[in-house]
Amino acid sequence: MDKKIFKDIIKKAYENFISELVDDPYLKKFFENRSIEKIKENQIKSFLTSLDENEEELRDRYINLGKFHYSLNLPYVEFFSSIEKLQKHIIITLTKEGLATPEIITEFFIFFERIKDFSALGYLFSIIEDDRVIIKKEIEKKIKRQFQEKFIKEHLIWFFDLTSDIQNLREKPSIEIDENRCKIKELLDPENVKVLLEDSKDIEQLRFVHTTIHENAKEIYASIKKKEYLKLLEAYISLVKNVLSMISIFTVAIARENIEKSRRDPLTDLLNRTVMDMIIARTIEISKISETPFSIAMLDVDNFKRINDTYGHIVGDCVLKEIAKIIKKSLRKSDFVFRYGGEEFLVLLPSTDSKHAYRIMERTRKNIEKASIKCDSHKINVTISIGLITVYPDETLNIKQIIQKADQNLYTAKKKGKNLVIA
Repeated sequence: MDKKIFKDIIKKAYENFISELVDDPYLKKFFENRSIEKIKENQIKSFLTSLDENEEELRDRYINLGKFHYSLNLPYVEFFSSIEKLQKHIIITLTKEGLATPEIITEFFIFFERIKDFSALGYLFSIIEDDRVIIKKEIEKKIKRQFQEKFIKEHLIWFFDLTSDIQNLREKPSIEIDENRCKIKELLDPENVKVLLEDSKDIEQLRFVHTTIHENAKEIYASIKKKEYLKLLEAYISLVKNVLSMISIFTVAIARENIEKSRRDPLTDLLNRTVMDMIIARTIEISKISETPFSIAMLDVDNFKRINDTYGHIVGDCVLKEIAKIIKKSLRKSDFVFRYGGEEFLVLLPSTDSKHAYRIMERTRKNIEKASIKCDSHKINVTISIGLITVYPDETLNIKQIIQKADQNLYTAKKKGKNLVIA
């Protein structure tokens, strides 16, 4: 193809490509206070130059481009999407000019796959630098007691050696990828890990996450060997999520231990509001770093004033104590329940999506409904109304806003006839 014709085609494609980016509500902020024409000119020049580069030059160019866009806080999915938009505009322009032969289309598809792969490496190398700091801080901040020193040492050595292999694109692992021969596996032996984690479910979950981390590591080295850098980025991101999940398991266990020593509501022996904000704040943090949702429910005893008026406050207090026991028995060991005030309770369900949260709270509602509460010589049947909200990692709600939303759903449950779970 004539170089001048080809250059004109690239210019036309870039005209449409840049216009689409500038019109995008999310991407337009990256163009504010910048010369669109200058951006267009530089990108066209860079693209045309890259077409004549060898593999190593092309790799260096797009690794640096990936690093640059990471520094702009542009998510890789958006960058990836923009590359596909450019590819689309070039193919469309070639087609309009009658130049879209199968050979040219195939060449462009191969070329753009390399661009995606190499820019993924740029993002990956930048992410690794940040993650090294984050992982080290998270482990040192969250893991306590005598288990800490050995766990931190072994885990950081393994993780840092792995990231070094990625940065140098080493095909041969310098770490142990067989989980059964891994030094950390010894630390996760039930007898060792019981030093910190008493709940068998926590130990089981921790061992499962550890297995998954090693599967991620195998995917990482396979991707390096095949030079599939987009898959490498995805495998690495999955690995980091699982490493942070491992840390969060320890964190929740430690929080639970500390909470036992904290102030409790004297009537129900439930956690009180003094520690509630701290626990919810920590759950929000864990939700964001592990990219898992959590749920909060507000519970209110229906017609509680009538119970006090009919039987007196001593019986009313007895009813609240028994309801608190039923709520605790209905929940999982990983869940938290607080006395919020009066006849209101707040339940926190970490790492729980809306479907599972609804199931748990519906079970709680039914358990209270079918219970016949004995207080003195009285048998009292009560019901509760529940307002439920699930919070996802990308949401920016603060604690007050989250509770307000749960409270609004509780109000709706009351208006619709009580004895309901509204999410």
